[in-house]
Amino acid sequence: MSGEADKIAFDTASKPRVASSGDFAAIAKMAASVDTLDGFLRDMKARFPDAGARPIASDPEPTGSLPPIPASMRRAGG
Repeated sequence: MSGEADKIAFDTASKPRVASSGDFAAIAKMAASVDTLDGFLRDMKARFPDAGARPIASDPEPTGSLPPIPASMRRAGG
């Protein structure tokens, strides 16, 4: 938190019974409008700028399916 506005918003949000419902609703709307995923991705790109340059590890022999289950491992009745 930084600044007087953040302190007021925190105080209002942490003590909703004291604050008017209009103040609390405004803070709730402001908090809901924050896109945390975009912020997270932006911070990660800034911290690890060349991470996207590496190839993604993949299965060297992709089959697209699971191997068959041996009869000895199958459940009875299933």
